[in-house]
Amino acid sequence: MTETPDQQPATPNLPAPLGTAAGVLDLDALELFATGLRSQLEHGLQMAVAQMREARGTVVTQEDTYELVRRLAHAQDVLTKTGKAFTDAAKACTGHIEDELILGVGEQDGVPVGRMVVPTGGQEYVVSPSYRPGPDVWDVGSIVGVVADVAAAEHAASGCHCQPYEAGGDGPERDCVVHGDPVTVSQEVAGNACHKLLGLLASPKWASTKVDALRRSLAGTPDGDRMAGVLGQARNKGERVYQGVTVELEEAKARRRS
Repeated sequence: MTETPDQQPATPNLPAPLGTAAGVLDLDALELFATGLRSQLEHGLQMAVAQMREARGTVVTQEDTYELVRRLAHAQDVLTKTGKAFTDAAKACTGHIEDELILGVGEQDGVPVGRMVVPTGGQEYVVSPSYRPGPDVWDVGSIVGVVADVAAAEHAASGCHCQPYEAGGDGPERDCVVHGDPVTVSQEVAGNACHKLLGLLASPKWASTKVDALRRSLAGTPDGDRMAGVLGQARNKGERVYQGVTVELEEAKARRRS
């Protein structure tokens, strides 16, 4: 059943300059109020601090600063909460605009299928879906193979003096002396490979940058070109992720063409 005006819940009046006498949000008055609000706050803060410092006199001990610090910290907390109230209200506006975009252009799985251009006084509000890159999917096996090849090549080029020997009759291995300490080639190569791989993939945010840098550094020789080609195919970009809408005010197309 549709509610009559008398049955609808009452809306508390918003005080000036936020609202009219009927409690409706007064955007024009709010814009005028906000225009000079920052300068008034900064000027008032500077005056208040100057007056308190003059009244306090010379600071002899750190305790002399406590009262002003307390007042400023409280003011900081209040101003932060006040600013968040406006920020949250602006986010709510964006959410309602997103709802209108979906009503206007349709949606698929909750994502608007297009954008809207809304004219306003010779300009246009362009409302568009917004996306961020999804997480990359890496062919770690291919990267491991390349990193192991690089580590083996670096090990061979390090000038280690290696001699073959029989280890317990299980088969030939190579004993290598590095800085006077006996280690096996397989241990040395594996250790270097692990360090390189961890350096490449430890931070997903920078993984693509590091893998690309390694790919560029390898190119230039037949073997290097082969490994660079493998690395170039190891990254599959993740699907983009919808994150709401953007609202931009632009000049109308007719004005842009002139």
